[in-house]
Amino acid sequence: MKALEDAKLDQKITCWVEGLIRRNDRPLAQLMEELITSTGEVGHQLLEAVPNVAGLAVATRTHVSHPGVKGPELLVQHRLGQALTWVIRVRLLAELGIPASTLAAMTIQKPPFQHDLQELAALQRPSPKAPRLRRGCATKGSPELGTPPLSIKRLLRKLLGRP
Repeated sequence: MKALEDAKLDQKITCWVEGLIRRNDRPLAQLMEELITSTGEVGHQLLEAVPNVAGLAVATRTHVSHPGVKGPELLVQHRLGQALTWVIRVRLLAELGIPASTLAAMTIQKPPFQHDLQELAALQRPSPKAPRLRRGCATKGSPELGTPPLSIKRLLRKLLGRP
């Protein structure tokens, strides 16, 4: 702040810069973790399943904002989005006046919530025995499984759950 005063800038500019500096006093990962934990048991279960969920969210945001920066794999990004959607739902409804504890109790009982947590957690665990997809499997299909070939565009839409 002293540097701003020493620069003898216009008062409006100084106020604007001071506002920016104050607003960014906490790292994004910390803000994400605060958001997640504010949802009570929903956030607790999410952090238990994936302890670095806030870091994953920041890495995904950075990758999307700066495509040259490597981020989590596409499927991890998708599952992370699914899990964070539950967090946002609980938080928004809590802001509207429904007790967060009530919302959390209802949310953690939902099979889709548990499924999203399990899938995201599974993607974070390295699996040394995981079978590798054969090169070209998606574009050629699998005669053994009777699956038709998928274009890259159709494969991505299928992974993202879009028609």
